[in-house]
Formats: sequence, structure tokens, C-alpha cells
Amino acid sequence: MAITYERSADRAAEVVRAIEGKGRRGFAIQADSADPAAVKRSVEEAAQALGGLDILVNNAAIALYDAIANVSVAHIDALLNVNVRSPVLASQAVIPYLQAGGRIITIGSTPALQRIAVERPLAKLAVTKAHNASAGGCMTKHRIYSVSIASVYPHYVAKAEKKGRTKADVDQIICWLTGHTQETLDNQLANDTKFEDFFAQAPQMNPSRSLITGAICGVRVEDIQEPTMQEIRYLDKLIDELANGKAMEKILRK
Repeated sequence: MAITYERSADRAAEVVRAIEGKGRRGFAIQADSADPAAVKRSVEEAAQALGGLDILVNNAAIALYDAIANVSVAHIDALLNVNVRSPVLASQAVIPYLQAGGRIITIGSTPALQRIAVERPLAKLAVTKAHNASAGGCMTKHRIYSVSIASVYPHYVAKAEKKGRTKADVDQIICWLTGHTQETLDNQLANDTKFEDFFAQAPQMNPSRSLITGAICGVRVEDIQEPTMQEIRYLDKLIDELANGKAMEKILRK
């Protein structure tokens, strides 16, 4: 594993020792993320030291803790150079070294997903890191989109049956949500249809699904912005309600 640092050589050395303590090789590379040449060089040095690269994690960021009225052009440039430009340049530099199955992970920031008053110091960080939160979706889709619903379906059924519900209950919920008949649902399962296609090609998504609320995997389903992910979590939430003993009438929002 290779890490970069700008000035904190001692702390970087501690991280390397921690990596080596896990029985892995560790390298620390001095590089300023605001410097395009340094970003490219750090990727090249890491690839050479490790004999190739499998994963890039873009995590460098800076924040300016001052009122927005006091932010200068130099401040804006510094934020954009590190928080926005650097992840793009690093991603470009690493692509030639990534093998099949390689990954680029770009870390955003919680403030980027929150409403923050412009006069608060974190507003500047939120604006620049929001780019990373949105750009990540441009680089790659969530892997669950390419997973077949047939591979997850048995888990839905097992979860329901463990709580005394049935496969027929699971099918009824899926058909209610998507507009499928039992026959067309069985066809989708037999054809190993991917989640993304399953929802995109659904006969008629039930308009009453907007009444589904609550948390799943720590996120409120009604707040999910990405349409396909929201449909997947709607289904997860309905299966949860089934397993928790909720009456079918209430699950189907009647």
C-alpha cells in the first residue's frame, strides 16, 4: 500500500509502520495534491514500488475556516486544486495501471450532502467535496445494479420464511411494487435480470410506493435521490416490514 503526504513525514511513517505491522508492504510518497505534476508522479512511483495498482483512493482535502465574505481568489483556487482537480488528475493517471476489476474510490464529505448556511466555514468544503460526491456516480455505478435479482431473491424468501411468512408473500410484494404478474416475475428470475434492468423494465411501478418511508441500511428511503437505488431500497424496506410481522394490507399501503 502506498500513501501520499504533503508535509507530515513523521505521521506518514507511522502509517507505513502500521501497514507493515499487518504483514503488508507500505510506502510513503511526498506529494502536494495541489501540484498536477506531483499527483502524476506519486501514481507512477506507487505503481513502480508495488508492481502495479489495484485500487486508488482519493481522500486528500483541505478546508478554509473563515467567513465566506473573506474568501479570496487564492483561497478558491486552493480549494478547487486539492478537492476537485486532484481526484480527477489522479484518476486519469492511475487508469493505465489498473487491471480488470480495479477500482477508483473518491471520498466525498458529509457536509457535501447537507444543507449548510453559506456563512458557515464548512460551506466552502461542502461545495468542493460535493463535486466528488456527484462525480463518483459518473465514474461507476453501484455494484448492486449489475447483480441479478435472482441471486438476491432467495435471501428475501429466507428472511420472510424465518419469520413465518411465505414465498407467496414475497412475490405478492414484488408484483405490487413493479406491476409484474407471477408469470412475468418468474421469467425475470429465470433470465437472471439485473436489478437495474428489472426496475427500468418493470411493467408499472406502483405510484403508492412514495408512501414507503423509514430507514434501511441507516438511510431513509424517502431521502434517496438516485432513482434505481431508491427502488431497490423500497423493496428492501417492504421485505423488512414483512419479516417484522406487519400486516400485508399495511405493507401494500391500502
